[in-house]
Amino acid sequence: MKDSRLLIAGNGPSLIYTDLGSLPDDFDVYRCNQFYFEEKYYTGKKIKAVFFNPGVFFEQYYTLGQLLRRGEYEVDEVYCSQMRWGSENLGKGFDNFSDLYPGVRQTYELLSSYPKIAAYLKYNDLYLEERITSGVLMLLVGAINGYREIYMSGIDFYEGKAYAFKHKKKGILKVSPDFYDKAKSSFHTRQTDIEAMKLIQKEFGLKIYCVSKESKLSEVFPLADKKREMGDVEAKPKNAIKDVLIPKVKNPLEIKVLRRQNIYKILIKDFLTGSRGVFRRCFRFTRRLLGF
Repeated sequence: MKDSRLLIAGNGPSLIYTDLGSLPDDFDVYRCNQFYFEEKYYTGKKIKAVFFNPGVFFEQYYTLGQLLRRGEYEVDEVYCSQMRWGSENLGKGFDNFSDLYPGVRQTYELLSSYPKIAAYLKYNDLYLEERITSGVLMLLVGAINGYREIYMSGIDFYEGKAYAFKHKKKGILKVSPDFYDKAKSSFHTRQTDIEAMKLIQKEFGLKIYCVSKESKLSEVFPLADKKREMGDVEAKPKNAIKDVLIPKVKNPLEIKVLRRQNIYKILIKDFLTGSRGVFRRCFRFTRRLLGF
C-alpha cells in the first residue's frame, strides 16, 4: 500500500475538469455519496472504495447494489461515514449494522489509533458545531489505509461563481455567486476543511496534489504536473442510474441527525411565529441528513 497512489474525488463542479493526464499510471479511487449522478465517468468506472452518509445508507447501499448488478461501476470496498457525531441519534439496533451489511466498514472505528486527530474533530463538532466534509474524511481514511501520495478533485468548499449542484433531471446546474452564502451547511466551512487537511497531511507525511485547475483546492495544494495527454472521458449509458433508488422494504435501522434542540420543535415554533428562518432551517436540516 505504501507505493500506491490515491485519487479522492468529491462531487463538486470541478470534478468534470479532472485531468487524468496528471495522475500516475496506477492509482486507486475513492468516491462518496451520490457519485453516480455524474454524466460521464470522470474518474473511471473502477472504484477502490465508496463512502455513504449514515443517514441515508440504507438507500445508498441499495442503489449501489443495482449499479453493480448493471455493471455501471466496479467497487471493491464500502464505508459508512459514521463518526458518532454529537448530533447523530443512532437509533435502536444500530449495533447490528455489521450483521446487515457484512464487510462494510465504519469510519469512526479507524480513529482509535489516532487520538490527536480524533480529538480535533470531536472538539470542533462538540463546541463549534463544525465538522469535516466527505472529501476530507476520505483523505483521512486514505492516510490511515497507508496511502502517502494523494491526488484530489471535485472539492470546492461549496464556493465560487461556478458552484453547482446536482439535479436528477437537469444534471449540473450553475448558480449565482452568492449561492454558497445562502445554502451552505452550518456544519461545513472552508476553514475547518483546510485545517483538518493540513493536520492530516502533517500527521501522516502526505504528498497532496490537486488535479483540477477549476477546483478551489488548487489554492491550497499544488497542481500535479502534466504527465500525458488523455482521450475523451467515457460517457455513461443512456439508461444509467443517476438518482438515489428507494427500496420497497422498510429500513430496520433508524438513524436521525438532530440539532442540540429537537429539530421538529424548532420548525413548529418557526411556523407558528412566522419566523423568516424556517426555510433556511429546513434546507440546512435536509443537507445534513443527506450529507451533501
